[in-house]
Amino acid sequence: MDKLVRKPNIWDLHVHTPYKYNNSANSFDNDDKNTYIDTIISIINDSENELGMISFTDHNYFDKEIYNIFKKKSINLNVTVIPGIEVDLKMTSNAKKTKHILFYFPEDEGYEKIEMINKYLRENDKRTFDDFVSYLFENGFKFAISPHAFKQGIRGIETEWNDDDTEKNINRIKMYSSQFFVFWESDKSNIPYAKEFIERYYDDSEQCVSNFSDSHDYTKFKNYLSNPSQYF
Repeated sequence: MDKLVRKPNIWDLHVHTPYKYNNSANSFDNDDKNTYIDTIISIINDSENELGMISFTDHNYFDKEIYNIFKKKSINLNVTVIPGIEVDLKMTSNAKKTKHILFYFPEDEGYEKIEMINKYLRENDKRTFDDFVSYLFENGFKFAISPHAFKQGIRGIETEWNDDDTEKNINRIKMYSSQFFVFWESDKSNIPYAKEFIERYYDDSEQCVSNFSDSHDYTKFKNYLSNPSQYF
């Protein structure tokens, strides 16, 4: 029990990198990977709040080099590193829009094995949530899921989450959440809405809502560490 966290610290399990995806502009000042990690570590060291866990979660790409560089350079930091990736998935085959779903893996899974996912994502651009989860099971991955579900709008939980509306299909959401969903991720402004949703549908079980930085630039990451908003 003595190894349990006894003082509050921050978890930021949704941090992007300078990796370019979907023809988007590079983030974090287009820095190379070493400069990026050096700056991230500098911000962590300068923060008045302690960062307890971090995950680098780019869209549809797992960058093992980023993790290796961070592990090498953060040896003096007491930060747990959780391998992760943010995958664009349709919740049903008929959905028009994709959802942003974060997948986390135990570090002992091995970065090389997790990197196998990149090939699957390149070769399967029309993928559903069930397709991707089936791929993970078939290849023996251990994983946990965090849906970025409470942004509202076209990526929110009300839109194309299931074949019908959320109210009619809440049992399917409960099935997944009770097995795999470690966090329901919300942006900061929608945490009260997420809390209301959880309390409405999950009064008989423990659920968690968290706001991570979803950083694409150093300022956003720094501001998050300075003033995090997390609800458990």
